[in-house]
Amino acid sequence: MGEDEGGPKRTLLNASASLAGSNLIMLHSHSWLAPSTLARHLVCLWRLRGELAPGARVPILPGIAAADVVLQLGQPGRLVQDGQGRELPARFVVGGLGRALEIEPRGAVDVIGIQLPPACACLLGTRGAALRERVEPLAGLAPSLDEALARWARAHAGSPSGMDSLWEVLAAHVCPQCDPLVREAARALSVEGEAVGDLATRLGLSRRQLTRRFQDAVGVPPREFVRFARFTRAWQVAATEPGSKWADVAADAGYADQPHLDRDFREFVGAAPSRVYPGGHPVEATVEEDGSAMSPPSKPGPSSRR
Repeated sequence: MGEDEGGPKRTLLNASASLAGSNLIMLHSHSWLAPSTLARHLVCLWRLRGELAPGARVPILPGIAAADVVLQLGQPGRLVQDGQGRELPARFVVGGLGRALEIEPRGAVDVIGIQLPPACACLLGTRGAALRERVEPLAGLAPSLDEALARWARAHAGSPSGMDSLWEVLAAHVCPQCDPLVREAARALSVEGEAVGDLATRLGLSRRQLTRRFQDAVGVPPREFVRFARFTRAWQVAATEPGSKWADVAADAGYADQPHLDRDFREFVGAAPSRVYPGGHPVEATVEEDGSAMSPPSKPGPSSRR
């Protein structure tokens, strides 16, 4: 997936690609970037479909999105965290994470995600900070949205035009209450790598004011956000470019050296990067950038990236 106003993205697509390793049989991922009318409030829709070996798990790695709203169209799976499992509802929300989680599907995988930008969780009527480190049923956070998505899933999930109609459902539930200053700060920090002090000056704030305002909205201070953005770039490169040297991955992601990358993997995932991505990623990925959508085929087709 690419980058836009929200910066690098955390999705099940890239995270699942290699962490599950040989347990993966084949997954097909299709992503649709939000249309311009919704781009301030939503990053993209993504859909992950395919087969996993029994007992395999799909990981969710830390990143900078405020949250992903997840719809399980098949039999709901389990969340596994720190060795403990709990049942997940058909629709749930994964907030910003500081450490990887895993989902254990039951049967064939058919999951749709709605990704929110780091500085805006207005689809859920809250701030990203309020969702930090949480995995919650959507019904408890946004009951009307949960009901609307349940109706959509019953009526359109299997139809060729179903994803187009999903944008309409989401547009009806977006409340434009995001802080534009924090949104610009998140973009500058994650996409341009602007220094926090320079950014504060450009926005007409003191460094302390920017830090407080950013943390209140996003849930982490700017310096920690930059660290998550750098880590996100690293695992996306590792997932989509198997065989890359780790020193090159570290440099491309903005790390000073490979040991700093190793440190983040051990802290956020609990393993060295070479164990997380041993090579190969049987995920066929397609990305569409214009907001239009056609449901991906039931069997994986040729991979394409635009």
